[in-house]
Amino acid sequence: MRKKDYPLRIIICTRSAILSGVSKYVYSFIKQLRETVENCLKNTKHLIEQLSQITLDHDHRLVRIGVVDMFTNVPVSQAIAIVLQRIGSSEKFCQTNLTKSDLRELSKLCLKNSYFTFSGRFYHQKNGLPMGNILSGLIADIYLHDHLQQQLKEIQDKNWRCVDDMLVVTKMSEPKVEEYMKKINYTKHKIKFTHEYEKNNQLNYLDRTLTKNTTTNKIDIQWEREDTASDRFVNYQSCHQRSIKRNLISNMTERIITTTKDIIIGKWMI
Repeated sequence: MRKKDYPLRIIICTRSAILSGVSKYVYSFIKQLRETVENCLKNTKHLIEQLSQITLDHDHRLVRIGVVDMFTNVPVSQAIAIVLQRIGSSEKFCQTNLTKSDLRELSKLCLKNSYFTFSGRFYHQKNGLPMGNILSGLIADIYLHDHLQQQLKEIQDKNWRCVDDMLVVTKMSEPKVEEYMKKINYTKHKIKFTHEYEKNNQLNYLDRTLTKNTTTNKIDIQWEREDTASDRFVNYQSCHQRSIKRNLISNMTERIITTTKDIIIGKWMI
């Protein structure tokens, strides 16, 4: 909901598609490559663990960088080429008789033949990675990691990324960050970036509010209640099972408490 103009995304279910089995076969060879992608966050708990290990300088600033329409703007052939550069890290691939050329052709077959129907008509996705294919998430991660290493090398003091959402701790001032982001967005690459600079020592990231504590030189974390939140997940009078209703409450309570460093604030937010 925080995206500008509330853009729609085409997500295609490929579980029963003709190439579903081939996609799973290719994925079995490349899934180990996720270990080669640095600074990728698994979840909010992982973010808290990472931030607890850093100590801020007085001139450190928090910046959030996002990728505009990541999946549809990833160049498929180039992304596959980057995957093949790392394929030596896959033990399963090294033990097979497949060549890099074989893997390249299989990957292209799966990623460039994404079809779906809507209102009785067939459509073919021409650009980018198809959301819904088992290969797309990992290949997008690997490509974006390589792309960020090149494009954001001047701003990457300390950084973490969750899919297309990046948190940076930097000493660059807001005008310099603004100028730098404009410069990289003027390049010929289809991947474009948005950014958000901290305000009053605070920045929202992954449904959490990060606050720079000038006393401890640490980052305090608490659950972010979005402006669009209705505070209602399911009508208690609905026909859902009681176990589902109880789990909604207990899971949300646990999520707020475990991802808010100050336990008193966490209980207050509940």
